[in-house]
Amino acid sequence: MNELIERIQSGIEVRGNFIQLKERLKEASDIDAFLQCIEWDMDFFRQFLQHEDAKVRKNVIQIIGICGLDGLADDLFATYKEEKTLYLRAEYLKVLQGFEVSPYLSFFEKRVEEIQKMGDTKETEKHIGAELRCLTAILKKSGKISSHTFIGGDTMSVMILTTLSGKESYLKRAVEERIGEGKTTLVRGGVKVVSSDYENLMKVRCFQELLFVPPGMGKLSGSPAEMAEQMKKAGLLEYLEERMSGRAAYPFRVEVRGKMSEEERGKAIHQLSQQLERCSGHQLVNAPSDYEITLRFHKSSREETYALYLKFSLLPDNRFAYRKHVVPSSIQPYMAALIMEIIREDTKGRGQVLDPFCGVGTMLIERNYREHAHSLYGVDIYGQAVYWANEHAEQAHMDIHYVQKDMADFTHAYPFELIITNLPAATNGMEEERILEIYEQFLEKCREWLKPDGLVVVYTQSPSLLERALKNQSALRIAKQTDMYKNGKSRLYILTI
Repeated sequence: MNELIERIQSGIEVRGNFIQLKERLKEASDIDAFLQCIEWDMDFFRQFLQHEDAKVRKNVIQIIGICGLDGLADDLFATYKEEKTLYLRAEYLKVLQGFEVSPYLSFFEKRVEEIQKMGDTKETEKHIGAELRCLTAILKKSGKISSHTFIGGDTMSVMILTTLSGKESYLKRAVEERIGEGKTTLVRGGVKVVSSDYENLMKVRCFQELLFVPPGMGKLSGSPAEMAEQMKKAGLLEYLEERMSGRAAYPFRVEVRGKMSEEERGKAIHQLSQQLERCSGHQLVNAPSDYEITLRFHKSSREETYALYLKFSLLPDNRFAYRKHVVPSSIQPYMAALIMEIIREDTKGRGQVLDPFCGVGTMLIERNYREHAHSLYGVDIYGQAVYWANEHAEQAHMDIHYVQKDMADFTHAYPFELIITNLPAATNGMEEERILEIYEQFLEKCREWLKPDGLVVVYTQSPSLLERALKNQSALRIAKQTDMYKNGKSRLYILTI
């Protein structure tokens, strides 16, 4: 450590020695040793903040951050204001984010306005964007910039609610119950909706995502720069202004979907993000870890064009707010809700319900949302899951009885009208023969639990094992079945005695 410092102070291979020093300082104990070696003399850093080599300055800035030397905040700020090397400006700000910056906020606000008025060149756009992202993060953290608010209000929008391929008609029925008929169209993988009734749309439980379809952006083509220009001309910023309040730039992230290599996808995301920042005059700020909008580009399978869809993180979606915890085998709540939609006519009026593999309670809660049941019981061998299931039922304001017990040992005073469950699968780390044994035990217990005219609804990711188990007994038969995914690897069954 002493030798490194002496070489730096003597002007010997300054850049390389600062790089070595930075590597050494990754250990907290080395930070203390380093500061003692320089006797806590902050002039050691100040002199090198003025060094002619930009890469030396960069390493000094980063070392100040690593050491948490907030006493140098004024020096960092003063040097940042004068810094001419564009790629370094973000480095100052990254370190200042961790320090007290209130004295500098008015300057930062003016700098944001300055950046948004300036024109980028191909050489500067990357570095100006990085600086703006850091400034935005600082101002947001300090309360000078608040998050936007989704204000859809009476703004009519074209949207797509997504679901599993082949299950679109069930979603369409659920949507039309909320917003009326004549406003929906079936599309592949979802339902297209023209509406401004976001409140009722968000009461539909069986969709996965709600995507907005901005006009004029269904066939974007060309380079990322050309696509960004097309979006600007089609009115992307005006579209956002109609739906989001607030004066700040819009933090976004880019997704690209379609057939391409991961390398191609990463390159497309990077270039589109840069060009959107530039073309929008930095009204759009790339913020992949703190975004409010997802810009999703779907590549056509037949031609070199992309369709743009928007997802607003700020659009309130509290459908599954009750679910705070999961276990590895937990079913997605929208999937549980979709199952309830698929079976609604078959299970109508069945108010005594049992889930013998209840996990954190999602299936029972979604059943009760779809149709109120007067008696709900859940059983699971995993105590933590049962604890969370009780918590979730309380969050959902539902009276559900949960029991920690192996389903093979569970008995009840009266039989049930409906058994509904997400069966454990071989993919969860269990051997197939053990899963088959569990399925056989489950089917045998169903004869004990079920009323003579009762139904068993099971979702499984191991359908072949369930069908093997069914062949080994004579009590239950398959009344209906449907693949949930087109690959046939998960299936929904309705069983009767």
